[in-house]
Amino acid sequence: MRVSPVLRARVGELVIRNQFDVDWYRMSGTPGWYYEAENDTLLSQSGFLLLDRAAVLYEWPAAGNSSLLLGPMYEVTHAFDARLTRQRVGAAVFFSFGPTSLGLESARLFALGGVNLQDRNRDGKPFAVFGFGGDLVLKRGTP
Repeated sequence: MRVSPVLRARVGELVIRNQFDVDWYRMSGTPGWYYEAENDTLLSQSGFLLLDRAAVLYEWPAAGNSSLLLGPMYEVTHAFDARLTRQRVGAAVFFSFGPTSLGLESARLFALGGVNLQDRNRDGKPFAVFGFGGDLVLKRGTP
């Protein structure tokens, strides 16, 4: 189960973005350690995972209603039962396709890259994350 609010603020061409994820998980297998790919971390059989990712992005308008955002980011992740904390610093890039695209509101491609500042398994090693996202808006029809 995940709760993931994303707060965004704009100051001119700067976009300040903060994503805070609270995950509760329970793996169905035997007790032990599990690799969780979405957050790139080890987890115990059950517990909580917190992630906070902040970025300050500069926005360049693109064709139509599209835009490109680029800037520095900082991330901290903590898996409670696994007792793992990771801090990362790097750059974030988002390309937004505009208001409605591919059946989604604000469809976007993103990439994150940088270095692991604190991770007992990967101190000082580079990382990269690529993804696609968007907002699914359910609208109530008029009677």
